[in-house]
Amino acid sequence: MTSAYYDTGEDVALTDTSSTQTNKQGIAGRLRSISRFSISRPIFSQAKFDDNNESLEYNVPATPWVKLKRKLGRKVYTAFHSRTDCSRLLKKKLTRTFPLFSWLPRYNLRQDLAKDLVAGITVGIMNIPQGMAYGKLSGVPHVYGLYTSFFPLLMYTLMGTSRHVSVGTFALISLMSSKIVKMFEEQEANSLLAVGTPGNWTQDAEGHPENIPARVAVLVTVTFCVGLWQMALGLLGLGSLTVYLSDQLVKGFTCGASFHVFTSQLKPVFGLKNLTSHYGPLKLIWTYRDFFEHIHLTHVPTLTISLICIGCLLIVKYLINENKKIISYIKFPVPMELLIVIFGALTSHLMNLPTAYGVTTVRRIPKGMPPPQVPDMMLVPDIIFECLPIAVVGFTITVSLGKLFAQKFKYEIEPNQEMKALGATNLFGSFFQCIPATGSLARSAVQVAVGGATQLVSVIAAMFVLVVLLALSPFLEPLPEACLGAIIMVALINLMKQVTEAEKLWQISLIDTSIFLVSLLAVVFLDVDSGLGVGVGYSLLTVILRTQRPEVGLLGRVPQTDIYKRVDSYKSAMEIPGVKIVRLDAPFYFANAEYVRRVTFEYCNLQSIFKSESRPNSPAPSAVPSSATQYHSLSPTPWTDQEVDPTAESSSDSGTTVSPANFQRRQSPETRLGLSHSPDRIHHLIFDCGAVCYLDVTGAEMIEKMALECRAVGVELLLASCKASIRETLFLSGFNKRVGTDQLYLTVHDAVLFATKRSSKRSLQPLEELSFDI
Repeated sequence: MTSAYYDTGEDVALTDTSSTQTNKQGIAGRLRSISRFSISRPIFSQAKFDDNNESLEYNVPATPWVKLKRKLGRKVYTAFHSRTDCSRLLKKKLTRTFPLFSWLPRYNLRQDLAKDLVAGITVGIMNIPQGMAYGKLSGVPHVYGLYTSFFPLLMYTLMGTSRHVSVGTFALISLMSSKIVKMFEEQEANSLLAVGTPGNWTQDAEGHPENIPARVAVLVTVTFCVGLWQMALGLLGLGSLTVYLSDQLVKGFTCGASFHVFTSQLKPVFGLKNLTSHYGPLKLIWTYRDFFEHIHLTHVPTLTISLICIGCLLIVKYLINENKKIISYIKFPVPMELLIVIFGALTSHLMNLPTAYGVTTVRRIPKGMPPPQVPDMMLVPDIIFECLPIAVVGFTITVSLGKLFAQKFKYEIEPNQEMKALGATNLFGSFFQCIPATGSLARSAVQVAVGGATQLVSVIAAMFVLVVLLALSPFLEPLPEACLGAIIMVALINLMKQVTEAEKLWQISLIDTSIFLVSLLAVVFLDVDSGLGVGVGYSLLTVILRTQRPEVGLLGRVPQTDIYKRVDSYKSAMEIPGVKIVRLDAPFYFANAEYVRRVTFEYCNLQSIFKSESRPNSPAPSAVPSSATQYHSLSPTPWTDQEVDPTAESSSDSGTTVSPANFQRRQSPETRLGLSHSPDRIHHLIFDCGAVCYLDVTGAEMIEKMALECRAVGVELLLASCKASIRETLFLSGFNKRVGTDQLYLTVHDAVLFATKRSSKRSLQPLEELSFDI
């Protein structure tokens, strides 16, 4: 029978303490002035607790196949006996697949329509210059970026779960796509020529050969493969794997990739037509080497236009758009990118910059919508694995933005559904000549700042782009490419500023700092895709190393409580002579099993005992104690959690109270770590498994080995606070047969009480004849 007594008074304790004891100084005196409660219950082993409390777990530990059978049986039973209406299930499935139908019927026209309309127009304005710039960055004409600012937005609105992410072109994705486009351009040109498709080689504005139809065909196939990967991963439920891409990894990766994007704009900004493009490791180093070798060939009119655009963008960005006082008056940011596009195109037309000054412009932009086109399926096997990093990076960026805004506005997003939504978005866009789409940092931030509340913003932005494609595209042809390069450079400032994140992380965690720096440097000095692989590999390696050398601490009891804390963290925590309590704060598996054993025995000074007491001809200890040495702690001997002052010489309490002679307060560091030789011989080692979330077969065998080694020198190993999965693994591995089930206790305190009571009877009865109930 278990009983508990509680008291809420500050100076009243339900324990039998005198006023003189209450006024004593020290830890015990301070604790008595706090609200107290008393508990009277038996000492529970795990088996007795399960019996007394009618455990819902199966009596026989289940093998993995039995667990699988039970799980499938429950699912089948639920499917056939569910009373849920079929129409309701269908509606639930429909709204999960197409979240638009869940929020659109509840759309608040009066509250949200005006805000979404303003945000949609603002985002649509940003889509024009960014779409054109990132389309060119992908290695194809600018108009394909505008296509990406229209078709993917419609599909994501239908299937996306985030209300605030703006999907479309993104600099990093465009850069990664351009690498594949240029790698397979010649191969695709030969394929087009073989089937009779015209596609002559021409020269771009910098004098480099290019085959526009081949590049477009490769890029469209890249978009299709990216969507294929994302849809497959989403259907397999692997969207949750993004948890392995930590925030530090993503920040380091995007920061490093921003330097690649920034470097790619040196040619249009400086007007260097003979700057060679490099690929592979150290590409940035070779690019800047060539840049400084050719910097004397800078086209001055182009550089002048670039500097004017950069200056205007920076002034508006820092003095107006990021100034809270000014924004509070004008209510929305100044669309300086669009103004640059308008006045750049107008100035170029009026001053005839291409002919009079040799400035490179956008040139021809087709008017209207592109006809549907099936991607080149023959190219899919060649580039499918090249597209996997793009799919992963695009999804990671979108989900990171979605989680950020979902946390801010108090709603949830579904990573797997986001993966499917992006997959459907890119698959749909690939049939309309779109580049790979993902969430945009800048446009999403502007959408939130202006007040956009739902994905209706994306529909309005897409309609704005549609107007440009159908009616205004010829007016953009005179636009200098230097204007678009300046827009990209300024847009990358916030990403490049993430390099300062290392200073913040340095004050918090060295491991997280190293993940950020390794990801950043790997991307900068290697390449975008290979740098991502190095960053992910290093991040996973740190996880393995953390569990390979886990925290193993020695615990002590806080006076007048059943609380056990690490003795190197709390001065009040006191060890019990003859009993060592060790806690593992990690999984116990093959990678750290030997380390945990070694550190545990070092803490308990058992290594020296093994050496001193081992004999060459000594008989091996029996696996299970004989009936004479078996003990049982299952009978309900009550005890009370009532303790007198630790400075007292004795205690009449027969429960949790251990007399002061049984406690020692440690002073020196060596003593606090449990490394000094105690005058009392260790008779019990208690292993606190409360923080052990996983135990594999190797870990179970190591626990068994430790128990038998301890028994060989007269030390009993007790396990406390074992979770059900831990106990199941121990039983299935044969622990109960070779060691015994009476080594498992419900809590650390139960194990300590049993150990102290058992040791007190050792002085009265030899161990070989010990047989008693507690």
